[in-house]
Amino acid sequence: MHAFRFSLSLSLALALLFALAACGSDAPDDPPSPSPIIPPAKDPNAKDRGWQNRTAMRYRQPREGQLAIERRVIRSEESGHLESLSAAAFSSDSKWAISTANDASIALWQVTKSGDLKLARRWKEEGLIYRALLSGQGKWAFTSAVGASDSLYWIGDTNASNALEAPKRRLEFDWAVTAFAFSDDGHWALASGKGSAAALIKLSESEAPTIVHELKHDWEVSTLAFSRDGAWALTGSGDASAKLWHLDGKGGATESALLQHSGAVMSVAFSDDGKFAATGSIQGELKLWLLDGKGGASECDSHQFEKGIFNLFFLPQRNRFVCEMIELDTTLWSIGDDSRASMAAELPADVRWPLAEHLWSSDGRFFITGDASNRMALWQLEGDAQPLKVAYLGNGSDEALNTPTLSRDGSVVLACREARDGGQGDMPGSLIPPSPEHQAGLLVCIEVYLPQPGKVLAAVK
Repeated sequence: MHAFRFSLSLSLALALLFALAACGSDAPDDPPSPSPIIPPAKDPNAKDRGWQNRTAMRYRQPREGQLAIERRVIRSEESGHLESLSAAAFSSDSKWAISTANDASIALWQVTKSGDLKLARRWKEEGLIYRALLSGQGKWAFTSAVGASDSLYWIGDTNASNALEAPKRRLEFDWAVTAFAFSDDGHWALASGKGSAAALIKLSESEAPTIVHELKHDWEVSTLAFSRDGAWALTGSGDASAKLWHLDGKGGATESALLQHSGAVMSVAFSDDGKFAATGSIQGELKLWLLDGKGGASECDSHQFEKGIFNLFFLPQRNRFVCEMIELDTTLWSIGDDSRASMAAELPADVRWPLAEHLWSSDGRFFITGDASNRMALWQLEGDAQPLKVAYLGNGSDEALNTPTLSRDGSVVLACREARDGGQGDMPGSLIPPSPEHQAGLLVCIEVYLPQPGKVLAAVK
């Protein structure tokens, strides 16, 4: 899918406030200096627990009607994560992945053709990391943290000599980034949160990231997106408008169209072919815009809902898009030949996390949801049919899973599992690190699920 992006929702903001209150500390005046991660010591009782194998594999036999799921476990000795995972992301080419934990450790993984995760680099930052993004080819990473600066850094020089070093070429933001996006080619980035403008950032393999232009509104910018070809950008603001910008590829940006709403715009998105844009507001307005490719935009459809819209993203299947509202009501929409949008399906309710873009495959055929019993469900979406639940990931109460993400090609699912010795007694992840007593004997594993191709006979219950 085109540009990766992220916008803070109301629920995430509340979670961060509680985390700050629990930690009882404010952000430092000066950005802290990152330090290399120290490889964790092996447990002396490792043999008794079966920890002598850094990577354990086992296969889950499917029930009738389920996809076969291969599960692989990466333990703390390899990842360097000694506390719960806090974020994970894939690059858009599905060849790289990044994982972060509550102990501020970060691991960069190379995804092999067979779905194995090969550790390429690991290091340690400062603060409580809660968000991570990778550029299209996995050469740039962006992280947000409580108690430390949000950071953008170059990780494309991974080799044996710097495998434990924190990246040196970086941009430390002196404001809290509220929304961030990489262009699909990895040459540009957008970041909001600095007053009433979004920053356009140039990414070079030979230089530090540089802010080259500001995309201005009359109020704070809350959401942003790149078109797939990187020639256009959308920004949405609390000034009740979205703006379409033309990017000249040299660092310049020109406002091309003003897209008006009656309330603060919370989400913007481009269709995969660049012919449409969708915008959603806190007042529940959903608007569809027809783009002429020359900078013009005309409203071609609109819908009004009682609940505010906080997340929109397109799927490449016949100009479909997902609309997520406050309280996680989620619907799938299709754009017809008349350039009007109609609701195609109500997507399953998710009680654990928003059904965001990183939980979908780029072809729009698979997505993940979570339920109250700590299970993740894998869904398949084909044509005009209703979503079909084709597999469960996790075993319910005996296995708490968090921080899920799906590779863009739909072939790999990453999640974090925490269990006591021998897998007894789960400790669900949170923004607050566990106490030393809880940490003793805690297994923090990255679980890799590989959906195997095959005919789906029926839905699972």
